[in-house]
Amino acid sequence: MTAPTIVFAKETGSILASDQHHTTARVAYYEIPIIPAAPLRVGQTVRIKVITPCDTHRLLSTKLALTQYTANETGIQGRITKITSMTSSTTEFLVRNDLPSPAIAHAFIAIPHIQGITVRLGPWARLTRMLRVKPHHATIQSRLETSAVIYEDIPVLRMRLTPPASFLNHDNDDE
Repeated sequence: MTAPTIVFAKETGSILASDQHHTTARVAYYEIPIIPAAPLRVGQTVRIKVITPCDTHRLLSTKLALTQYTANETGIQGRITKITSMTSSTTEFLVRNDLPSPAIAHAFIAIPHIQGITVRLGPWARLTRMLRVKPHHATIQSRLETSAVIYEDIPVLRMRLTPPASFLNHDNDDE
């Protein structure tokens, strides 16, 4: 079994799943602004990591004008089962979450369509796309970022304040 392709994506929304097998699960929607390590295709296993903008290294971002993101796990890993929509500029895939007891049953991932770079369609899918897809205004306005810095799985720093021992031992206050 090959390792899943990591997909860095921005979450655009979620709804309650209408799946009888996942009564409490949700369906999530993502846009992919970062080119994946391998072009996406039906049958491929992917792991989705959500990215949020950050300025962890302000000097790095101001000197090089790079967009910076923090990437965290979504709990979504599974096969791309089908193409759900195609426009002249975007392809959207459906990912079935194969992890046990998922909070998210399925994810729709949309990516700007660049054959062989962001998406790999087979010959029949390419032919269908050429014949059926008409140029029109895309509903998904995702653009690719070719010079982004991604910091993966940075834990959130939480301060834990420990009160002084004298505060905890308040029985001696009367003395």
